[in-house]
Amino acid sequence: MPRTRPIAAGAAAALALVWAAAQASAQTADYPQPDSRENIQDWVLECFDAPVGQCQIYQRILINNGSAIALVATFAWDEARQAMRTQIALPLGIDLEKGATIATDTGYSIAVRLSRCTQQGCLIEGTVPEDLLQAFSRGGSASISVTNPGQGAFAIPLSVKGFAEAMARIRPARAESTAPAALGGAAVAPAPQPAPPRIPAPPDPSAADPEKRYRPVTGNE
Repeated sequence: MPRTRPIAAGAAAALALVWAAAQASAQTADYPQPDSRENIQDWVLECFDAPVGQCQIYQRILINNGSAIALVATFAWDEARQAMRTQIALPLGIDLEKGATIATDTGYSIAVRLSRCTQQGCLIEGTVPEDLLQAFSRGGSASISVTNPGQGAFAIPLSVKGFAEAMARIRPARAESTAPAALGGAAVAPAPQPAPPRIPAPPDPSAADPEKRYRPVTGNE
């Protein structure tokens, strides 16, 4: 697993309780079971047959010894718009006005607006520019930085190990996202039809590795 930089203790404590409670109530009963699931390094590929065939990739990051979720990043190909769509759920309680910054170890960085907050968390959602996808494909690690009011900014780590292979499985060969760099400009438009990627249900905290403060987890954990 890649090395990650821990969330500041105060920020983690402030956010994790809200996040864990929201995830437990909002996702466990409603999340549909995929027809297939495959681990691709630190990403999970899921496919759903109904209502129409659709696949997505996701990664989930745990904190507090696996008892809470810090981030869920999900990507799916939109054939109609010829673009990759994303929905990234972050903890409730972060500063919406300051948004988020997505960065990789290759030096790529993009400022992102948070579109809305739901019981699932505060969301980054919309179409993804090709340069961000390529940065994820070339990098080894990434992070999403947000601000907790009164406690300052902190970065949530995200592994991009396996992202290039996983992305190739859900979008047509030689296709590139035609989405403009909207994620770094005005408020991100909600993902169009078909339905947005599904945020996976939280894992069983008892299965978490107590030696890791956070780590990517797969669909089987």
